[in-house]
Amino acid sequence: MRWRVLSTVGLWVGIIAIIFTTGVTGGVLLISALALLTQFEIYRLLARTGGRPCRFTGLAIGAMLLLAPHFLAGSTVWVCDGGILFLLGTAIFLLLALQTGRSESIETVFVPSLLGLFLGPYLLHFLILPATQLGTPGLAFGLWIIATAKFSDVGALLVGLKWGRHPFSPLSPKKTWEGIAGGVATGVVVGLLTYMLFADQLPAGFSAGKALLLAVPIVIFAIAGDLLESAMKRRAGVKDSGRLIPGIGGAFDLSDSLIWSAPIGYVIAFGWLL
Repeated sequence: MRWRVLSTVGLWVGIIAIIFTTGVTGGVLLISALALLTQFEIYRLLARTGGRPCRFTGLAIGAMLLLAPHFLAGSTVWVCDGGILFLLGTAIFLLLALQTGRSESIETVFVPSLLGLFLGPYLLHFLILPATQLGTPGLAFGLWIIATAKFSDVGALLVGLKWGRHPFSPLSPKKTWEGIAGGVATGVVVGLLTYMLFADQLPAGFSAGKALLLAVPIVIFAIAGDLLESAMKRRAGVKDSGRLIPGIGGAFDLSDSLIWSAPIGYVIAFGWLL
């Protein structure tokens, strides 16, 4: 627990320092690095269950998916999310082409290759799109999603350790209903407090009421992402996805609660709230 607390504090200090000194581009590169490390660890988990993902090609396409929205924004060949859809279609074509003629089946090569690409770079690029579209306020919004989702994890852990009695899901035997309730409450409170502290940096039109409303689905889908990773780790027979961060584990252990909450937060906010 001590290492987990120290790592959490260190990560947030590092994130704030990098963004303060490098701005939006630094934030984009930071999120991209997390997404690519997540993709790499997903490929490693899938390889332990018999998959043979095309790692190099998958990671290269993942990097394009993550970096193109920012570095090609405003280009005549880049039209909102149409560029992302084009790259995703290209990714599918390339992975299929690589699979053709190999002795392995589509299930062992193409499916794990695409799954890692989808769960890592594609879903996490929704933390980058707000920054691409709005600049600094969009980056602040992405960080708001991260804080809301990740502190719900912390709340669930602390409440579960103290008062957890009733198991929540066989996918993650240590999780309890009490911990889940504590996580939801913590995430909502942190989402509201973060808005109150950084309202001037967040997008115009994003109010306290909207922050409170949006925090609820974000923390719920953060739990779903954590359960998905737990199921994948159990199938692979490992405790953590990696050893990158002391007390936490790998990049996927860090990003699991973001893979669903990031797109949900983006779609709700930019579709209905902003």
